[in-house]
Amino acid sequence: MSRSMSRRHSSEYSNDASMSNENKIKVDDQEKSHARWHMYNIILHDWLAIVGIFPSLLFGILPNLFIYLMTDILDGLTMFMASYGQFNPMPIVERQCKKMACVVAALGVVKFFDTMIWIRVGSKLTIKMKNDLFRNMMRSEVSFFDVNPIGSILTLLSEDSEAVQDAFGSKKSLQIQALGQGIAGLVFALVHSWQIALVSLCSLPIICVVLLCIFPQILKNSTLKFRNVSNSMTIAEETLSAVRTVKGFNHEDIEIERFMRATMQGSRHERNIGLYITLFLFCVLISVFADVLADFYYGATFVNKGKLQLGELFSVFTYTTLGSMDIVTIQGTMQGEQKAVAAGARILKLSEHIPDIPYEGGQILENFEGHIEFRNVSFKYPTRDAYVLKNVSFEIKPKQIAALVGHSGSGKSTCAQLLEKYYDATEGEVLLDGHDIRTLDQRWLHQRIALVSQEPVLFRMSVRENVKYGAKNATDEEVMSAIEIANAKRIIEKLEHGLDTLVGDKGGSLSGGQRQRIAIARAVIKNPTILITDEATSALDAQSEKKVQIALDQIMKHCTAVIVAHRLSTIRNAHIIYVFDAGEIKEVGNHDELVKLGGYYYTLVERQLTQHDHKEHDDNQKTLVSSSSTTEPKSTSGPRSNLDSNMSELSDSSSSSSS
Repeated sequence: MSRSMSRRHSSEYSNDASMSNENKIKVDDQEKSHARWHMYNIILHDWLAIVGIFPSLLFGILPNLFIYLMTDILDGLTMFMASYGQFNPMPIVERQCKKMACVVAALGVVKFFDTMIWIRVGSKLTIKMKNDLFRNMMRSEVSFFDVNPIGSILTLLSEDSEAVQDAFGSKKSLQIQALGQGIAGLVFALVHSWQIALVSLCSLPIICVVLLCIFPQILKNSTLKFRNVSNSMTIAEETLSAVRTVKGFNHEDIEIERFMRATMQGSRHERNIGLYITLFLFCVLISVFADVLADFYYGATFVNKGKLQLGELFSVFTYTTLGSMDIVTIQGTMQGEQKAVAAGARILKLSEHIPDIPYEGGQILENFEGHIEFRNVSFKYPTRDAYVLKNVSFEIKPKQIAALVGHSGSGKSTCAQLLEKYYDATEGEVLLDGHDIRTLDQRWLHQRIALVSQEPVLFRMSVRENVKYGAKNATDEEVMSAIEIANAKRIIEKLEHGLDTLVGDKGGSLSGGQRQRIAIARAVIKNPTILITDEATSALDAQSEKKVQIALDQIMKHCTAVIVAHRLSTIRNAHIIYVFDAGEIKEVGNHDELVKLGGYYYTLVERQLTQHDHKEHDDNQKTLVSSSSTTEPKSTSGPRSNLDSNMSELSDSSSSSSS
């Protein structure tokens, strides 16, 4: 048994891993262009961003004005030295220093508003994109998450969102400042000495060529880095969410190695990015120092000929040096913007995803009775090529209890997912009260159907809030009524804070049976027309199973019930049983009819009874030893009648254990 569980666990794990490795959120150049236009469109429709352009430009221009004012001071000091103290430069120094003080004060005020505005702009853009993404994720069909790993989506909500906020917030301010400072500096330099200004611009083509060669490599490695980060996030999310399973199979070292392998691949691309950036900065610095040498040489020549003042030479040199640094700044912000555009394209791709199954809209049935019919249904999951259901047809009448049984992977749970409209049938029709389920409103349908699964999911909130998750406007009286029907009243009474007790992460502070009964109460409060139980008691011990089964039986009296079961002791009283094997229905009938038939169902029952007998073998041996050596022989009426009586004993074993 443990070996089969291990094989099943490892196969499921490998499937998840392969999905996380293969199904990445990839975007092409067209999607990136669309994302860039979309984000700029949002920003340019924000009046705050339009206003923010002006303080950013002003903050870039003011330092050039500061240098311009300093030119007169340097010229005055030069004249003082040239006249051997005859010329008094202090009036010029005092006048220019007052103006420069005003410029410094203006810089402080402008920077304050500039920073506040662009932080707000970046935050508004990011919040809008994150909200749009999460809203669309919540409205997407379940098959969407089969194709897009949760780790990738979490990366979009964290790292990618931060990249967008940084690039279109504070970095956008720096970009505008550098642009303003570079243009203003060029204008001032041309005014002082257009000859030296042109000499300084000679290195610009070299920098541009280097940038064009290196920038694509930086973008390529940034994209590869994201994919590896996304992969590591997927591994971390699936491992930490199943940490008990990992520990139970002693797979800690395996998962650590898998995570480290993903992070190491990401670090390699990070090193490549650093290498290309270093190479670019090296080329820029060489060009800048070459400009400095050329400026000083030609500047000294002009000063010597009397064509240029020393202060003007200093100003031109400073303008061109700052201009070179502005190129580096713009390159850095453009690199960040390209990353943000790629990140925004990934976010936008999922935000604009049109669900295959509409979230709302469709027909609402006024007198819904819960009549179910599968008509020639075939189905395969989006991530698989093989059909899980093959031309399946069956009918469940209103208020009828129907059981879907079969081996694991036979397709019975898939039928439950099709009923919940998590997926659309690949071929054929699923009909509810004679209407194709595709035409029905999804939100209305989920109000009329309740699902109780093998592993119920409770949220990190109170018991009351978890029960009211089924009907948010329910009163406390309705909550308590649902809890009583779910046979959970004693659970609530034993909890320290009653209904206000927090259940912990995924209900971890409660036992399996307690979680299951809270989940049943959540289903009861919906007052469903159709109840689906998918292996609802298979993970419970005998005592908890009996209590949960009693609660389920109470609900099934008032609705159409679909029981997906592997443990056949829970479906003995079903009105009709459909036996699945390899995606097809092999047998139909009630329990007695199927046992007499001696086919698939008979084999399933016999196998479970054998497992049950092996489980109780030691207890039976003790009973035989302590019993009398002379016992009255039991009468037999054939293997099938014995099987039927043993089935009754198996279904009643829970009762005896709980009493």
